Amino acid sequence: MLRKGILGGLLYLIHQYELKSNVFKQCNYSVISVRSKCFLHRLVSNAEEALCEVDNFNEKFLLGFLAGLIDTDGKIEKGKIFSCSITNKNKLIIDATRRACLILGFKHSVYNSRSKCRLFIFNKVHALS
Repeated sequence: MLRKGILGGLLYLIHQYELKSNVFKQCNYSVISVRSKCFLHRLVSNAEEALCEVDNFNEKFLLGFLAGLIDTDGKIEKGKIFSCSITNKNKLIIDATRRACLILGFKHSVYNSRSKCRLFIFNKVHALS
């Protein structure tokens, strides 16, 4: 029986594509080692599908998700109002981020343009550090 959650989903994909993999424990983490471009493309599309189910993730995961996006696609703005912004071309990611903000109770706003989307978070920014 496959484990539930993200690890279970990854193991299912590995099994589905009949790929050779190594699964082992390192400290408190489970590590899956796979070499395959096909798997990487499939993993990215499944990760985007998983973003549609943001409502199913716990608060700790959502905070980590937001913190990771701020590290990669965001910036902290210090002025009269302390806020952070996340800019991305993928509207699916911005929509998932917006829903995560709703779940966590963060005040936010989204601005869309042709080439990119930007999401601002206005309160509780300290919770992301």
